Amino acid sequence: MAGDEKVKTTKTGEVTVRGKKYRLQHPGAKWYLRHTDKSRDRNGVIQSLDYIQGLFDNVVIDPAGLKTEEFESVGELEALVTEIEQFLRG
Repeated sequence: MAGDEKVKTTKTGEVTVRGKKYRLQHPGAKWYLRHTDKSRDRNGVIQSLDYIQGLFDNVVIDPAGLKTEEFESVGELEALVTEIEQFLRG
């Protein structure tokens, strides 16, 4: 390997929301921007369900297969989404 080549490693992290731990991986800035754009309707409004499920499917690696229906409250769901967005932007 030449000295000027960079090895890209996947950024991972862990967050805890209301006592539950979630392991995250960063799918890349390009993915995040594209996902945000694809989650908008024709008027530019984010479609929350599509946006959030996409975050769960592509960022949350443990627990695997996380679904929005598993949350008891919108507050808990929003708290996790906030943590995921901070992780992706960090």
